[in-house]
Amino acid sequence: AVESFIVFENARITGEYIKDYQGEINTSLTVQKNDSTGNDEYVLVVHQKDSVCTVFFEDVSFEVNLYNYGRTAHFWIEGYEYLRQLEYKISILRDKLDYLGEKYCNDLEKELANLTDFPPLNYCFYPSVPEKYLVPRDNPWEPTDKAITVMLKVAREQQDKMLYQVLVLYKQFKNRKLAKVIATML
Repeated sequence: AVESFIVFENARITGEYIKDYQGEINTSLTVQKNDSTGNDEYVLVVHQKDSVCTVFFEDVSFEVNLYNYGRTAHFWIEGYEYLRQLEYKISILRDKLDYLGEKYCNDLEKELANLTDFPPLNYCFYPSVPEKYLVPRDNPWEPTDKAITVMLKVAREQQDKMLYQVLVLYKQFKNRKLAKVIATML
């Protein structure tokens, strides 16, 4: 999971900001000299209906905190829980990569995120959540070469010769029947 927010450095605020306001918001951003410091400062003016709020600040930064909620997931669908947990954790890695970018993923996370494009292991066979919670993919039955390469590496590391041979065949002939065979082998 991710928690991210903007931090206004050396900020002060005037006026009233309506926290739960649901209407249209108009804003403007300018730069001016701070009378007391002589430094440039940004001025963000926020209009919420009849209320005006002004934020004066010197700099802005983006703060990101990453949390590993993959250890405490809920699995609503019974059967093959270990594969559903794996599918869930791989999906979290893919979301992390898609939404935050490579900067926030280590090499192993980037590699494993490819497995969302591997039908025998993705939600096609072992969905961890009901369909209404799934992130739709254009064609979840179409494996990518990267995903198959990751699985070939795993099979080789585990010295699973049978799985390796079927994966080689699957790389050449990508179809649902072979995907089902591989899914049962997992």
